[in-house]
Amino acid sequence: MLFAFARILSVLLVVVACGGKKSDEPDPLLVASESVTFESVAQLGPHRFESVLSWDRGEGRGGRTNEVMELLWGDWDNFQVRRLRDDRLAAEVRVVQGVAYTRSGKGRFREARDSELYRVQLAGTWSYWDRALEPFRGRLRSNYDQKEQVEGREARRFVIALTHPEEEPRTAHLPQSLVGQVLVDESTAVRLKAQVEGTYLESGDPDRPVIVSLKLHRADFGAFPDLAPPTRSRSPLFGERARPN
Repeated sequence: MLFAFARILSVLLVVVACGGKKSDEPDPLLVASESVTFESVAQLGPHRFESVLSWDRGEGRGGRTNEVMELLWGDWDNFQVRRLRDDRLAAEVRVVQGVAYTRSGKGRFREARDSELYRVQLAGTWSYWDRALEPFRGRLRSNYDQKEQVEGREARRFVIALTHPEEEPRTAHLPQSLVGQVLVDESTAVRLKAQVEGTYLESGDPDRPVIVSLKLHRADFGAFPDLAPPTRSRSPLFGERARPN
């Protein structure tokens, strides 16, 4: 399994290392990455994506929870999204030649009445970045590291760390540590690969840290996914006739 900021610039402290010197000016590519939408992701063309978000609250507080999103992307009329929770399939959407099929868990697929609903859903839920880094809001620092290539795509690597608070924090979360790195595509500002892990304290339980981690990875650029309608699917809701498989 692959290892698997939108719009939080106002609360980030970004530091860029250039020529051995630090600058208070944010890197333009990093700034652009914070306002990326799924339209920018689509500009990458066909590819595969996986994002894994985990929390570990310790025994007696829910233990470890994992959320996984797997995306096979061809275009707006051909894609598949699978969402798993704690290694169990929660939901799956498959759009083939503009026709959407959906299912919950491992139940039977149902042909959807309107595939546009699932395009909008994907566009609004594809990124776990904000959810993972919410506890560290206002305490992030990103340093430019170096240029790299990801399957032939030019990218820049940034190292992520935690800053010291300028004043006494007044939030529900108290960050303790944060380490990680992210590779940002130079032409689209989309994050191609990232790995971040941090710990924070919650105001209601200041003695037991929560561990949060995020891993994401895009791969197989240019490979159009081989998607086919389900062999068996239920008719659409509201009495609309199903299309033949």
